Amino acid sequence: MPQPLIYEQLRDLGFMISTGQINRILIEGKDRFHQEQQSVLRVGLETATYIQVDDTGARHQGRNGYCTAIGNEWFACFSSRERKSRRNFLEVLQGGSPCYVLNEAAQQYLETQRLAAKYWATLRFSDQVLASDAMAWQACLSDLGIVSATAVRVITEAALLGGCLAQGIRDDLRILSDGAGQFNLLHHGLCWVHAERALRR
Repeated sequence: MPQPLIYEQLRDLGFMISTGQINRILIEGKDRFHQEQQSVLRVGLETATYIQVDDTGARHQGRNGYCTAIGNEWFACFSSRERKSRRNFLEVLQGGSPCYVLNEAAQQYLETQRLAAKYWATLRFSDQVLASDAMAWQACLSDLGIVSATAVRVITEAALLGGCLAQGIRDDLRILSDGAGQFNLLHHGLCWVHAERALRR
């Protein structure tokens, strides 16, 4: 619910509150909440055999924003971001602790993405964490001479996926979605609502 509607509803209920007070209540002092949310996501993903995922978009202050929902019957997590992509989804799965690893899972992912042959010679695969933030990862790619937008995107997705598994996400995790491409990772399938729609056609 947008803040102007919260303000309007509270005023209608007789509360004397300013928009600034509402903003402070919603935004300030939420570090413990964010830590708890990341813990719920981490434990949920470590123990889940499947997750359901979806994202939705809305405009905020003239800019597009997206909320990604991840969960199953035991947990739910929501994350707001400025973009909707596979990279974004992998970053959300990592719960705010980015980890870039070119391990066996990353190598398998790159094989499915038809990475150009010239990049294979520069990549080394191991369980070593290559970077713990986006800037360090970008520097790592630059050092390897990887600057093509497509190669950067695909190798970054692979390293983030490798990082997810290095952080404890199961390699046999089932991801159920509406069929959106950004969720097509690991073992992907349609949730029953979207699977049924295809049968009705």
